[in-house]
Amino acid sequence: MMGAPSIGLDRDLGSIEPGKLADIVVLDANPLDNIRNTAKTRHIVKNGVVYDAATLDEVWPAARKFPDVGLGARREGSRRAAHQAVSRT
Repeated sequence: MMGAPSIGLDRDLGSIEPGKLADIVVLDANPLDNIRNTAKTRHIVKNGVVYDAATLDEVWPAARKFPDVGLGARREGSRRAAHQAVSRT
């Protein structure tokens, strides 16, 4: 529980506060009510950019469609390939 302070990064990591770094997943339902709610993802925040979980289009700071990377990434069932492509950026 004291990971960030123990490695000297508590000024940047370790809690959700203004000015700190955080990659988070925004859900549509509470996973404490039902663990299956973890599959109800609305947004993904990575490196300060908000992505739509269904399409991986950028939502914020500027709206931008997810690029066609030739992997069929925008088709249903291919989100894993799209997420891997975004993870490499």
